[in-house]
Amino acid sequence: MLWQFEACELRVLKKDEIEKNKKKKFVSVEAKNNKPKLFLDLIPSASWWKSVRSKLKKSEWDTIRKKVYKQANYICEICGVNEQTYLGSKKGWLHCNEIWKYEGNKQILVELEAICRMCHFVKHFGFATVIGRQQEAFNHLLKVNGWNMNEGMVHVVDGIKLWKKRSEQEWEIDYTFLDTMPK
Repeated sequence: MLWQFEACELRVLKKDEIEKNKKKKFVSVEAKNNKPKLFLDLIPSASWWKSVRSKLKKSEWDTIRKKVYKQANYICEICGVNEQTYLGSKKGWLHCNEIWKYEGNKQILVELEAICRMCHFVKHFGFATVIGRQQEAFNHLLKVNGWNMNEGMVHVVDGIKLWKKRSEQEWEIDYTFLDTMPK
């Protein structure tokens, strides 16, 4: 399989799949299904390394993320796996993911969610690609959303296009959501 993330040309179709699907018309997954259960949420390049985790002391981040895990009953809030049903390494299987809203030139933290490592790889597909886990992430995206390969590819390409557009500008990052977190 071939993955070309930078060029925004992702090809994972096998020869027989290409022939079989030539007559089908594919539309953006978002056009068919307003909000998929699991979706790419690529952070604009200007905002890399400006996560909540990087802004807090390790002890503060650990307190926050553990509260988020507990609030989610130690279950992935996207795919529903728990420590017993998660198929990968159990160490560090649950992650605390930041949910951002983009308005004008503001990148606003709106929520924190407990998600499994594989859902986190999908959210940050570029990172998964850099560390060689993109195929696992892609397969997880398909499984969680019940998509075929072409639907998944459309979503990934759309996600990369959105990332490229968002990466064309600088963002003022708003972390005020953290003020709502219990201490």
